[in-house]
Amino acid sequence: MAMNRRWLAVLVGLLMVAVTACTDSGALDDALAEVDDLNSTVEDLEEATGVLEAETATLEADIAALEADKAALEADKSALEETISSTGQALILQADIVGDGCMLQNAYINDGEAKATFRVRVYDPITGEQLDDQALASVTVTLDGNDFELAWGPHPPDTDLDFFWTYGWEIFEDYPAGNVPYTITATAVDGRTGQFDPFNVPPSLLTVMDA
Repeated sequence: MAMNRRWLAVLVGLLMVAVTACTDSGALDDALAEVDDLNSTVEDLEEATGVLEAETATLEADIAALEADKAALEADKSALEETISSTGQALILQADIVGDGCMLQNAYINDGEAKATFRVRVYDPITGEQLDDQALASVTVTLDGNDFELAWGPHPPDTDLDFFWTYGWEIFEDYPAGNVPYTITATAVDGRTGQFDPFNVPPSLLTVMDA
């Protein structure tokens, strides 16, 4: 702005010289009017510059506020991740075993026709929400030294009455009689895990009996 004023002073000086050299009073009036116009233009430019500077200051303040909000959100995210890391690693599993007709059953006869169906729900310990096949990488039941994958789906089939994880274990004929230890493990896509083990009492243990 100082540079503009210097050029304006030079311009006004030249105009005054021209006016001084001019003997026509009309030309003098025109020259003075032009000087007034130039001064008015300078004032308008200064006012516009002031407005732009004020708007720039407001934008800079808004940017600073947004950066502060971003920093606060990052801090909250970090705190949440730390909380999850320290207290929320273990997923919560709810499970049971059913036989024909989805009736609760833990004892089966080894006649080659029996099937024990594991039913499982997995919950997020932070939100309390049940986790589906989008949130979980796998749910497996380990028995007989093998891992079997459970499937997510509606139950009864082709309805939306309920959704959970299931696996049907077919007990082959003459399977050794006795208790069958098992463990159910769930793994989330974010790496968290959870495990279910039945109560170590006969009515809760998976049991195979001779036909």
